[in-house]
Amino acid sequence: MSRAPRAAFGGLFFLGGALCVSSARADLGQDVARLTANWSERGTLRRLRPRLGERGTPSVIYLPNELLSGAASSCVSVAVLGTNSTHFTLRAVGNSYLPDSVEDWPQASLAGLVQITRCGTRKSRLAALLLEMHSPRGVIEVVAVESSEPVQPAVEVLPQRNPGPITPLPGLAPPIPAVALTERLALAEASARRAGANDVARDSALTSARGTGHVRRQLEAGCHRLQVLTEPGSPEDSTGDLALMPELDATASLVSIERGDGFDAALTLCAGEPGSVGFRFAGAPPNAKLWVVVSRSELPAGLPQAWGAGGRARMAAVLMQHGASVRELPIDQAIGVQGPTLMPIAVEPGACYTAALSAVQGQAFSLALGARVGGTESQNHSRLGGDGTLISFCARGESVALVEADSRGAGLTWLFALWQTGRLPVGEEISR
Repeated sequence: MSRAPRAAFGGLFFLGGALCVSSARADLGQDVARLTANWSERGTLRRLRPRLGERGTPSVIYLPNELLSGAASSCVSVAVLGTNSTHFTLRAVGNSYLPDSVEDWPQASLAGLVQITRCGTRKSRLAALLLEMHSPRGVIEVVAVESSEPVQPAVEVLPQRNPGPITPLPGLAPPIPAVALTERLALAEASARRAGANDVARDSALTSARGTGHVRRQLEAGCHRLQVLTEPGSPEDSTGDLALMPELDATASLVSIERGDGFDAALTLCAGEPGSVGFRFAGAPPNAKLWVVVSRSELPAGLPQAWGAGGRARMAAVLMQHGASVRELPIDQAIGVQGPTLMPIAVEPGACYTAALSAVQGQAFSLALGARVGGTESQNHSRLGGDGTLISFCARGESVALVEADSRGAGLTWLFALWQTGRLPVGEEISR
């Protein structure tokens, strides 16, 4: 059944907020002017027209060909700036894709700034840059320069945007030596079986000279955990902690990415139908073998086939993130779009319920779910960038629960489902 969104109330803008915005834009303009003056002395500089970046609407920045067609040995530097509080990622997606290069990975802004420099043949990577906003919106400036040598870093020209050294938190004790790989593989497989996995398999791949690579495998429908393990590299070969970047199609949904002790990591996903899934990795020892322990469990039984492979996968991921299990089909379900939606739902006195909300189309910025039953309220919201949330509640003497879904996103469509999962002890349903 479908629900109609309830009208949202507009907000008020205050003079103080307007003054803050004007001040922030002035600071951005001063920073761009200072950087432009410095870099223009070192080569051919171009300042692109400012653009408005919005979360949920990725945009591509194309650099002028004149900056990329200079001497073969020259360098191109590009700085993308917003206000200090603006958060975005920038990724080089030019015309010479390097599938095993960490240079292809997105770079997150620090203090509203990302700078990328490439020299020689590698500068062709800067022909196109993919910008993705994580702040709601903001003005973005782009300054690019071609020079015979790399220019002075933008954070040195603009020291107020330099966040300083970023180091991991100090440990409380020296790192524990790694257990032998054969033992770690056996432990990973035993752990998967204890968790109830139906199928457990072991696979391997080779890492590149940079400790990077790409793994793609055919998986059956179900929820899968892919645990990736390597031997610790030597100090001189160390490329950092092992990191994974999943590549999923529309019929699969990510549950979690786990960072381990530097030489293992794992990702968990749910697939609504058989298909190919993969991930890129970096931080592994160079020219070494990487092992993948793949385990599978069935999708929850309470997911209707009518939801399709994508809807079943996304709802399964939400349930798995919250450790919830549903065995029967939902007693109520709805499809809606962004905004607040109020849903009065008939419930049984003394029964307990699990309600879940999942994005099934578009990009979700935030999803929140709440329920009021008598004088009791339950509420929860998705984590930043998450695709769903879940709550549980029980009805005592009430026969109606007021459930509200509140969602924000770009082209967002959500799926709501309510399952009856148990009953209160006899007599407790009438207590207050």
